[in-house]
Amino acid sequence: MKKIIIAVVIALAVVGGGVGIYKYYTTKAQQVAKTPKYMTAKASIRNVQKSVSGSGSVETTASDSVKSDTRDTIATIKVKENQSVKKGDVLLTYENGSSDVVAPYDCIISGISVKEGDAVTKGQELMKIYDNVNLVTKINVDELDVVGLSLGQKANIKVTAYPDTKFTGTVASLKQQGDYSNGVCTFEVTIAFDEIHDIKVGMTTEATIVVDSRSNVLTVPVEAVRNMGGQKMVLVPSDTGTPQAKKVEIGLADASNVEIKSGLVEGEQVQLPQLIDQSTSNQGTNGFKMPGMGGTRTGGGQGGYQGGGGAGSGSQGGTRTHTGN
Repeated sequence: MKKIIIAVVIALAVVGGGVGIYKYYTTKAQQVAKTPKYMTAKASIRNVQKSVSGSGSVETTASDSVKSDTRDTIATIKVKENQSVKKGDVLLTYENGSSDVVAPYDCIISGISVKEGDAVTKGQELMKIYDNVNLVTKINVDELDVVGLSLGQKANIKVTAYPDTKFTGTVASLKQQGDYSNGVCTFEVTIAFDEIHDIKVGMTTEATIVVDSRSNVLTVPVEAVRNMGGQKMVLVPSDTGTPQAKKVEIGLADASNVEIKSGLVEGEQVQLPQLIDQSTSNQGTNGFKMPGMGGTRTGGGQGGYQGGGGAGSGSQGGTRTHTGN
């Protein structure tokens, strides 16, 4: 009987000890889990390029109606619809000695309104034409961005039909009156193609105008900079585990990175506002190894994520890593 009692006591002690150990590690895991973990990035040297972009389509600068300047009968029509002609090419002739009708500029014949043998009067439409040489694309720019634009600025243009061909253009006009819609005011910007190759009117485009740029400057991701009490601040890791606010002076920014003029040095880490999702990075009791239960820490950072540059900015290093604060 005594042996049975002793065995029961020992069993209860083992079970109680196991439960105690389990509760201890579970509590520790829960405490760690309650500590928020954020992504961080290193201050790195990059190129920053501020640009304004917009989508549009290829448009002609001139579309006209060719009209008769006399009363006569058409003898011959020398062209066909969709034909490309040069300035001065004969379009049609008359039977009774009136001067031939010629192309006023390099163009495409988009429509013919008469036929041979027709009697026409002065001012009557003969054909429709459009300029296929002096082509433009138009984009709508937000009022906050248009103030940085000026005539003559260069633009890079992507034509959807030619993904491997680089086109360039020049800002030819800036509309002085904005269009207001859904609480947003935009201004139309016309960009003239420098060279047209084989592009056609109506093709879709994406144009980017470089407003300003900085080369080889210290940068951090734009989301790392916070406005605190009217000052620009970043959060940097500290030995206590609580991030420390640090004042910085910023310069030019693009869609992804912002220039840091003072307050940080290259390689210094800054905290980003994104929380790391702990639910997908840990398993079991938050990754802690339990005695006698196997299990290994499977959670952890997804380090080595390469920090990307913004539109038009060149990356020269820098990584984003996961750390706990």
